[in-house]
Amino acid sequence: MLKEKLQNDLKDAMREKDTERMSVLRMLFAEIINWEKRGDTTAAIHDDDIMTILRKEAKKRREAASAFRAGERSELAEKEEREAATIDAYLPAQMSEEDIRTHLAAIIGSGISDFGVVMKEALKELRDRADAAVVSKIARELLS
Repeated sequence: MLKEKLQNDLKDAMREKDTERMSVLRMLFAEIINWEKRGDTTAAIHDDDIMTILRKEAKKRREAASAFRAGERSELAEKEEREAATIDAYLPAQMSEEDIRTHLAAIIGSGISDFGVVMKEALKELRDRADAAVVSKIARELLS
């Protein structure tokens, strides 16, 4: 289970005195606990829920890094990028743009030409392996 892996990695980070990794993992646990409190208290959190949390937190870090770069605060942007990389290590590998393009071409080739339907079908299949913004950009290119 992913939660156990995160707990073990947190213990390792504490032993190694890796403060940055420890901070990221503690933040993830805080988000997991918040998720559990919002939901049904009798049900344990599932790996899918944890993956959703990880994707959301990684996206926050990338957006913050982009904002810091725009504000010419490169040291803060680098910190956010390192945190995003730490989180990304727990996420499945992302598909390349060429693989996404091939997958979308197959969906469009099956006769679907409505953008919303193409996105729905693509994200149903590519949910954990592709960023929705990239899928959207490529879908718009292929449909135009």
